[in-house]
Amino acid sequence: MAQPAYLISKIGDPLFALGIGFTSALLRIQRDRRDQLQQHRESTTGQQQQQRQRWEAQDDADASMGRIMATAGERIRKLLRGEYRGL
Repeated sequence: MAQPAYLISKIGDPLFALGIGFTSALLRIQRDRRDQLQQHRESTTGQQQQQRQRWEAQDDADASMGRIMATAGERIRKLLRGEYRGL
């Protein structure tokens, strides 16, 4: 019987796959948040300048790594519970 082919090793391959998947999920969440922030900035008018500045500070905080990790954790919990909509 032929020995299975590994890219790295028997343990390294799954860890590599998890790392790639985790990184791609983080980048997707960050890109989504950045797109939401850009849409928000484009939709404001001159009258909303002060309010926009407050929202930008909040939106920048929402795009932080901690918020991204929390969103990723929430999506993983939904996935494990079988709630596939909204992921």
